[in-house]
Amino acid sequence: MKTLVRFHNSVLTVLAIFASVMLVGVFLAIIYDVTLRTLRFIPPIWTSAFSEYVLLYATTLAAPWLMREKGHVFITTFIDMLPQKPRQVIAKLVYLIGTITCLIIAYVSFQVLITSQGMEIRTFEIPRWTVFVSMPIAFLLLAVEFARFLVGIDSLYHGVKSDEGV
Repeated sequence: MKTLVRFHNSVLTVLAIFASVMLVGVFLAIIYDVTLRTLRFIPPIWTSAFSEYVLLYATTLAAPWLMREKGHVFITTFIDMLPQKPRQVIAKLVYLIGTITCLIIAYVSFQVLITSQGMEIRTFEIPRWTVFVSMPIAFLLLAVEFARFLVGIDSLYHGVKSDEGV
């Protein structure tokens, strides 16, 4: 089991690193585009479409790692005010809803992926399925993360008196 958990953690880390590298690519492409415009040269036409695709991939591929690291913005004002028992019930309900929602989105996005045909044409052509390929993977991994919380391996509410078992 520990090997499977380590493998899962490694997959999340690799996806997050890949997303980070893609964002660096967007950063460099924008600098290139703006520099050419400033120097009154014709900028590349692909920068905008490239940035759009990368933002989709980076968001979906980094999301499971971000949830694992609890690096997302999270407001705990309401849950902080609750007594222990209702806090645990609400936490489990959130985990269950999150798991089910992510599984539904993973399923639907997989259906869209396998039925995607043709080419996505913007300033360059790519197979249409490549637009959707990261979504089922990411949402399946997000469902796994929510399920971990649901079975009590960890708590999403890391800053909320986690020693009390939320």
